[in-house]
Amino acid sequence: MPNALPKNILFKNVPKPHRAFIGRVKYIKMAIKYLTRPVTADVQIQFPCLVIHALGGYGKTQTARKIASVCSKERKFQHFIWIDSEDDMSVRKCFVEAMKQVGLSASNESDVTDFDSLMHQFYNLLASQTREKFLFIF
Repeated sequence: MPNALPKNILFKNVPKPHRAFIGRVKYIKMAIKYLTRPVTADVQIQFPCLVIHALGGYGKTQTARKIASVCSKERKFQHFIWIDSEDDMSVRKCFVEAMKQVGLSASNESDVTDFDSLMHQFYNLLASQTREKFLFIF
């Protein structure tokens, strides 16, 4: 059985947005509203999931950093998890490391390559241990 979750989990420091980052206020507010809305039983995924997708250089990372920064200042979430997503393997390695920090390890080596399984294991651990809110960015 995994260990109880420590208070105020922060996996990797969530980087602050660049000081020159401006704009996208409307989209950031919409994203925060979406992420903090109540989850109803009629949705397939029982937690809010938001994808920011665009070509490189359009400010996806800075926007995610700004969302995390605002949510932290406004205390919309109790825990923040930032997973570097430079490439698929770094995401998997970060998930495995985050799982170790909360007392859960991948069942076997194939779990590291089965990304869906890894994500579900991690989410199920978080959901089973606490009702506190997480902002999970990767």
